[in-house]
Amino acid sequence: MLEGMDLSVLYGEKFGYQYPMRLRHFLRAIVLATASYSEAHEGHKDNGLLAQLASSYFHGIRYVLQPAKRANRVTQQYTAKDISFVKSFWNLTELPIATKFSVVVAAHLEVIRVIVVDCSSPLRVPRTPSQGGGEATVTVGGPESDYDRYVAPGYTPPQSINVRLLSNRVLEGHELTGESGPRMPFKGRAPSAPCKALIVHFHGGGFVAQSSASHEIYLRDWARAVDAPIVSVDYSLAPEHPFPVAADECFYAYCWALTNSHICGSTAEKVICVGDSAGANLALVVALRAVEEGVQRPDGVVALYPALMVSLTPSPSRVLSLMDPLLPLGTLQLIVSEYAGGFLEAHPRQAQDLRGAGAPEAEGMNVRERRRLHHVSPLLAPDALLKELPKIYVMASELDPLLDDSVTFVRRL
Repeated sequence: MLEGMDLSVLYGEKFGYQYPMRLRHFLRAIVLATASYSEAHEGHKDNGLLAQLASSYFHGIRYVLQPAKRANRVTQQYTAKDISFVKSFWNLTELPIATKFSVVVAAHLEVIRVIVVDCSSPLRVPRTPSQGGGEATVTVGGPESDYDRYVAPGYTPPQSINVRLLSNRVLEGHELTGESGPRMPFKGRAPSAPCKALIVHFHGGGFVAQSSASHEIYLRDWARAVDAPIVSVDYSLAPEHPFPVAADECFYAYCWALTNSHICGSTAEKVICVGDSAGANLALVVALRAVEEGVQRPDGVVALYPALMVSLTPSPSRVLSLMDPLLPLGTLQLIVSEYAGGFLEAHPRQAQDLRGAGAPEAEGMNVRERRRLHHVSPLLAPDALLKELPKIYVMASELDPLLDDSVTFVRRL
């Protein structure tokens, strides 16, 4: 799609003309950082992060004075399809100095801990009373028959999932041992009663980067503001673990949170799923699967600038990615390929608009394959399934390359 196009004219001296002045300087700084870190990453890939950062500073000065060379470098990087650079650049927010910054500027919480969840064996989750069926429980997890097809022959998924628990106060259950780790200190006072609410969070990062640690800066403020425990899921990342691994892990972690809510300091009477970008995709997939599997569905989903259509389906807003410094078209193509390439190759018609489709057989897909279709792209969920979802709040940005998908999705709800 990018072959033969000269994108350097979009990132030179006049870059940012289409943005409001309040954003222009910030986005120009992003372009400068991309150019300088790109060259440092290429030249010092084997010399460690410190050498890369020092080199970035040197190249940054040069690119400030030479916007044409900066534009050429950015264009070269955006079209290089180098997933190692994307992961490294986006994971700069994972540096210790960045994660410790949240300790200084964000709200102080009494409980912040990482819980290691064993996902090597299936979970038995209570079936909701409104669902039929003879079994009182639903089995979640276990070997997935389509991993050989969509991931790699003989692929073995991770046997554990890390979740980060954040709570404004020490609540009953936080002192429990077992999967939750070592006993919590209570500073000589009794814990508060468990909270009725629980927030399950899925971080963004294009399915390939970041973790709950880099998102902790705002999660701390949320935990303080709503006074409810938050469980943030560290799902496995592509390209090492492509779709459907992350989607399956997030649903498993959600079900674990329901069945182990006492460890989280909650009774889980009201559960909210929230995520940003790729995390919003996963939050919606969790809600869709909760309906499909017949387990307790979340009481609401908050989707912040969600990735709803994981394909390169043309749309007006996607044209913005030709000159977007945060999610350029080359990076968008790369992420789609690394996360869902196996699924898209197995089902080349996935990019077509199948919403409202009839029987799965009409599309040449069996029931499981049809479900996987909206597990990768929630926008393609059937109308009947969307009607079963809880209340959904979508926050979209007018300059987001994925804006059109959000508008279409909201209209279908």
